[in-house]
Amino acid sequence: MPNSIGTCCFHGGASISTSLLYHIDSIRGYRYQSTKKVSGGIAPYMHIGNWVETIDDNMRIAQAVSRRNVGVMLHLHHKQAVGNRDLEKLRTDLAATKAYLMIVVIQGTDKDAATQKIVGEGSFDMVHLVRILSDIEYQGPAGTMGYTERGDIR
Repeated sequence: MPNSIGTCCFHGGASISTSLLYHIDSIRGYRYQSTKKVSGGIAPYMHIGNWVETIDDNMRIAQAVSRRNVGVMLHLHHKQAVGNRDLEKLRTDLAATKAYLMIVVIQGTDKDAATQKIVGEGSFDMVHLVRILSDIEYQGPAGTMGYTERGDIR
């Protein structure tokens, strides 16, 4: 799968420092094992309640792993779910992670709440996010979550 991005979601009850060290070693090992299979990279999946909950957590991991193909994911819903709904904070975070940003995941949402909707629904105007990504010259992949859509995919 050329130019693919592997996302990781690690759960665990260990302390952040113990868990972080364990997962940094895991990611380093995975990257070593996958060099012949994946030409993209690894971006830990940020998820509320996990040790990779914020963009700052993602950056800390990417810097600690110190591999060119390990970077940062922005998942808009999970960024909002931890209370980060301010557009200037979003701009600041994305500018700070520019060199590490590997994938952006969006879905419809509301500007004042972390809601899960279909892209195009909700009060959050994606134009703001697209403008920020354009301003930082992001050219990587973007994905969307579709689990809110029900029924036959055909």
